[in-house]
Amino acid sequence: MSGDQPGPGTFPLPLAEEEFTHIKVARGAGNIALIKNGGRLQWPAALNTPALEAEREALSSLCTAAVR
Repeated sequence: MSGDQPGPGTFPLPLAEEEFTHIKVARGAGNIALIKNGGRLQWPAALNTPALEAEREALSSLCTAAVR
């Protein structure tokens, strides 16, 4: 199969870049919606404490880089 050809059961769907921020993709137990909004994470109150600031910053940075 060529890299330019969609896989079986798929079709091209042209979208503007800003439309991708509204797409939620999920499969199985995981959920990629966590990284929508350009990879900027929304932290729940339980993890938004001063004691976890370094870990939040590290994960946020990695997530933003992964989305890029």
